[in-house]
Amino acid sequence: MDRIENFFSRGLRIGHLHTIVLLGQLGQVQRVAKELRTSQPAISRQLAEMEAGLGTPLTRREGQGIVFTDAGNVLLKEARRIVFHLEQAGHAFRQATGVIGGELRVGVTASVMPSITGRLSREVSEHAPALSLSYLEVSEEKASSMLSSGSIHLLFSRLPAELAGAQAGVGIELMYDPLVVALLDTDDVCPGALAQRRWVLPVFESSVERGVRDWMNERALVLAPGSVRSTSNDLCLELLQVGTHAAILPMSSLARLGPLRERVSHVQLPHVPARICVHHAPPERLSAAAKFVVDRLPCLQG
Repeated sequence: MDRIENFFSRGLRIGHLHTIVLLGQLGQVQRVAKELRTSQPAISRQLAEMEAGLGTPLTRREGQGIVFTDAGNVLLKEARRIVFHLEQAGHAFRQATGVIGGELRVGVTASVMPSITGRLSREVSEHAPALSLSYLEVSEEKASSMLSSGSIHLLFSRLPAELAGAQAGVGIELMYDPLVVALLDTDDVCPGALAQRRWVLPVFESSVERGVRDWMNERALVLAPGSVRSTSNDLCLELLQVGTHAAILPMSSLARLGPLRERVSHVQLPHVPARICVHHAPPERLSAAAKFVVDRLPCLQG
């Protein structure tokens, strides 16, 4: 029995695989240690054990993070597959015993977070109280690859259903909830007037930020200085209510303003998809927990 065979037979532990998968997802030992609620030296020891057992480096430092070597990428790919099947086994066992439980990792892009998380949490709490939800705010650029790799089990976003279907399984249109630009105590929400206001803007290079930029550029307008960049829906609502900023919100969020809603004017933001889609793996790869949520998607539409 050679070194590699001996390590895979006797030295490799499930904890090693979880560490490798998380390191591939998070890119920093510190973040992995925080996620696993352990110390950085403990994670470093696990990496050292694997490298000693396999006789080759698996990672190297690059900037503030860690990247995988060619050998490390091979192990990462297989570790993701094994961890996915272990999770499937756990979900299948719970299903066989009549319990929907475990952890479901749900990827959500920033612009749909306020539309989805509350509804989904209430549905799961009522009908599958043993199921734990972990929400991860994901960028549109990485969303499909995270779903394909199993880093997340479900994805809610404004990515087109057919795009997600081609790249990462199945895409379903879930609800119509367009993004709007809202202002307090004014009826003038034309682009020229909005360009003179301070905004709560999304992060750079998101589809929403590009939509705002395209909307202004096609009219040769430049936004006034003094804007704030944030993905926080609560901050958007707060600055909208004090009347200092134009806020970009899902239309459904305006209901949270209560009586103040009557003083708010809004216009739909063009160039940004108005429909929210849910994306998931092919049906044969769905865990019992993910299948439970997919089956209950119609309940999220109300």
